[in-house]
Amino acid sequence: ACALGSLFVAGTDGVVSAWDRRSGVERWSIDSLRHRQLSPVTVASRYLVLCDGEGWCQVLTQHEGSYASRFRHGHGGVSAAPIAAGERLYIYGDSGVVEAWRLIDSAP
Repeated sequence: ACALGSLFVAGTDGVVSAWDRRSGVERWSIDSLRHRQLSPVTVASRYLVLCDGEGWCQVLTQHEGSYASRFRHGHGGVSAAPIAAGERLYIYGDSGVVEAWRLIDSAP
């Protein structure tokens, strides 16, 4: 996923990182999601959203990769990238169930 001059990547090892699109320099990375079978990263407003094989969806800040929120898809694991549309996030679970979540940006 790309935004704010960065490329955001969830590696197969579970490391999530941001890379400067022009220089290729790594801006930040987090390894706290290792071995979680992560979905691709989706840009949603000022945030990044990605889900895992157990159905947990992480919401990270684009700026530094810090945790902003987390929620659970109620029907098992998620391999597909979440879809952001306006204030909504659509999560398609591996079980075939789609959930819609409302993204509320509480920042000023």
